[in-house]
Amino acid sequence: MKSFLLLFLPTLVLGDSSHSNEVLRHMREGHSREKWVTWQKKKDPEEFAKRYGFIEPEDGIDQKEAWAIAKFYFYSTGNLCGMAREPIKEGELWKSELLYGIAGTPIAPILVDAKTGAVWQTGGERIDDVMALLDFESPQHPQSSESN
Repeated sequence: MKSFLLLFLPTLVLGDSSHSNEVLRHMREGHSREKWVTWQKKKDPEEFAKRYGFIEPEDGIDQKEAWAIAKFYFYSTGNLCGMAREPIKEGELWKSELLYGIAGTPIAPILVDAKTGAVWQTGGERIDDVMALLDFESPQHPQSSESN
């Protein structure tokens, strides 16, 4: 029996609950992962960089990178309750058990390719170039290359 409840907001939905509700509303209205990336970068660019800036698929994906990618895959769909567990390497894949909802119900795991960083879940979208998505900049939120 699980000795804990999984009741928390995702790691990257930062700020108050009104912001979380706004993110969820927009995701339910069919907005894309790109929209989620834009929102997170706008809300707290330093936190976004801290959580994802270290991922470098060129040298393969280690456990820390695989876990960050799995969390990104889960939360960028607008999920507000659940978690991706620390991944375990199985052959050429990192497998992160996914616990969903307040009860932490196990559902299909998130898989991350250990060589490329491609990520998917059975029955879900496959993202082959996760870096292109993480680096996405909307026209309304260009990333500044200048530092103040």
